[in-house]
Amino acid sequence: MWFVSPNSSDYSSRRKNERDLKLDYFAHTVADLHRLPKRLEAEVLAELPSGIRTFVAEVDAECQLKPESEPRLDWGEIATLEDKVLSREEEAALRRRAWQIRTRYARLAGPDAFHAYMLSGPPDEKDPGVSIDELRADLRRLLAATHVTYNLALVRENNRRRVLKKLLQWGAGL
Repeated sequence: MWFVSPNSSDYSSRRKNERDLKLDYFAHTVADLHRLPKRLEAEVLAELPSGIRTFVAEVDAECQLKPESEPRLDWGEIATLEDKVLSREEEAALRRRAWQIRTRYARLAGPDAFHAYMLSGPPDEKDPGVSIDELRADLRRLLAATHVTYNLALVRENNRRRVLKKLLQWGAGL
């Protein structure tokens, strides 16, 4: 198992910026990958695009995730990795993970969007009559919506920073 390097002077588990969020999210997603049975983990790795597969292998070999590695990570690749892990998760684990995915979605999407989602009649993971395929499909859609929300929030934040910086430059110039 690998970890985020604690020796880095500028890294903290507190998310201060996009880099930290991306590193934390990636670390948790790879931990989910490593929790899969070895056969399923190997299947997921084999299905990954070569860039992310190579990156995971390098991080595992070094037994750490260095903050300076962040530019090599892409949110789309992280989303692909998380989706592949979810597609191979065993039934019991998937049913236990459903609340976590839904809670994260609720926090990111807000009460109105989450209420609309709940009105759509999502499958109940506690109902043994609900097929695992139906539950998996629902959770994969939630993950996709979660990743879009993360990407849009980061774009919005970067645009806000750029505009604020420009306003400060203009203000200083005046």
